[in-house]
Amino acid sequence: MKSLLIVSYHFAPQNKIGAVRMTKLAKYLSRLGHEVTVLCSAGMAELQDPTLVRDLEELRNVHVIREWNPIRDRKERARATPRGKEPADPPRPGRQKRGLVQHLLWVLYRILNHISDVSFYHRGFRALMDMNRRFDVVLSSYGPLSSHRIALKAKRRKIAEQWIADYRDVVMYPFRWQAGMARRYVRKMGEQADGVSAVSRGVLETLGFKEFGRYIPNGFDREDLGRLSSFSIPCSSLLRFAYCGQVYGGRQDLTPFFAALGKMFQEGVLQSEEVQVLYAGAEGAVIAAQARIAGMERVVCDVGRTNRAQALALQQQSDVLLMASWNTRSQTGVLTGKLLEYMMMGKPVICCVSGDMSGSDTKRVMKETGLGFCWEQACEEQDTSMLEEYLRAIIRHARQGKPIGLKRRADAIEQYAYPQIADEFSGWMLEMDKELETKIQDDYNGSRKN
Repeated sequence: MKSLLIVSYHFAPQNKIGAVRMTKLAKYLSRLGHEVTVLCSAGMAELQDPTLVRDLEELRNVHVIREWNPIRDRKERARATPRGKEPADPPRPGRQKRGLVQHLLWVLYRILNHISDVSFYHRGFRALMDMNRRFDVVLSSYGPLSSHRIALKAKRRKIAEQWIADYRDVVMYPFRWQAGMARRYVRKMGEQADGVSAVSRGVLETLGFKEFGRYIPNGFDREDLGRLSSFSIPCSSLLRFAYCGQVYGGRQDLTPFFAALGKMFQEGVLQSEEVQVLYAGAEGAVIAAQARIAGMERVVCDVGRTNRAQALALQQQSDVLLMASWNTRSQTGVLTGKLLEYMMMGKPVICCVSGDMSGSDTKRVMKETGLGFCWEQACEEQDTSMLEEYLRAIIRHARQGKPIGLKRRADAIEQYAYPQIADEFSGWMLEMDKELETKIQDDYNGSRKN
C-alpha cells in the first residue's frame, strides 16, 4: 500500500462540485488501505455539504490551509457585522456606466483570485515542509493553478517519489493575452508529471495528453443516498423535472428542452398545471429567461440555493432530471459531475449540449449507460424531433401510471461508482511503482556498464 498525498484546493466539506472528486477518491483509497494525507483550502466557507462532512470523518490527516483571500474574508466580516451597523451600499452608477464598472469589478475579482492562488501555493508548501514527511505518490487536482505547482515542487524536493497530475477541467486563464501562459503551464506540468489523468477523453485531447493521459471519470457514491435531508417541496403535478446546479450565466442552455415542452402544450398532450420544472441554484433568473423564450416561465419553480444533500433529495423526488453542457471546437470533453451524480437516481435524464461540435463526451456516456436522451445543437434538426418523441414517451408512461421506461445498462453505470474508480486508481499507482523500479534497475545497469 502507498503513502499518498492529495493536494486539492477544493475538498470536503466545501459545498462545491469540485470538492467531490478528490474527497471520494481520498475516502475509498483510504478504505483500500492506502495512507492518505490531504492538503486543501478552507474555501469560501459559505455552505457545507453534509454528505462530504460525513466522508471527512473517515479521513484522519487533512491539513486545511487558510490562504490570504480578501473576497472570503470580506464576506465573513459582513456576516459578523451586528445588525444596524451594516456598511452603507455604495452609490449605484448610472446606466451608461454600469457596464464599465461591472467589467472593472470582474477584472479586480480575477486579480484577487490569482493573488489568493499564489498565497495558497506558498502557504501550502510551507505546511507541507512542516510535516517533515516523505510520500510515495502526490496526487494534485487542477484547478486552481497552485495545486499542481505545490505537487511539482514536492516532487523536485524529493518529498514525493512520483506525481500524478489530475484535471477536472481544461486549463483556462481569465484573459486572452494569457493564452501563451496557459499553454506553457500545461506543457510544463505534462513534462514533469509521472502520470496525467482527466475526467474525460475530450479534456485529455484538448490539453494534448491524449496519447499518454489516463481517463479517470468523475463518479457517484451510493452512500450519499443514505444521508439525504428531509428537504421537500409539495407538488401534485403529473411530472416534475429538476435541474440542480450552475448554468454559468447561460452557457449551459435549457432552451431546447423548454421549446420541446412547449410543443407538448401546443399538441394538447400536456397541460401547464401538470408540469413543474424545479431549479435549485443561484441563477434562477437565467433559467427563467431561457424558459421565457418558449413561453414556459409559468412552469418554473426557483428553489434557490441548496446544499448538496438537499439537491440529492430534490432529485430523488423528481420524475425527470435535467442537465446542460457544451461542446465546441475550442473546448471539448466537458463532462460535468452532475451527470455522474444522476446515474444513481434511477431517473431518466434529458441533457441539452450547446456548441458547434457533435459527438460530445456527454452524449457518448449517456448512450453507453442508457441514462436518457441528449440533444446536441450541432445535430439540432435531427435531435429536436427525437427529443420531442422522448418527451411524448415519458408523458405516456406517466399518464398510464407506469414507471418511466429506461434502457439503463447496469454494468456500464457501475464503472462510474467511486469504489470502482478508486480501485482503478490504486491499480494505476501500483503499475507506476513497477515502472519506476524498472527504470531504476535500467539506470543502475547502465551505470555499471559505463
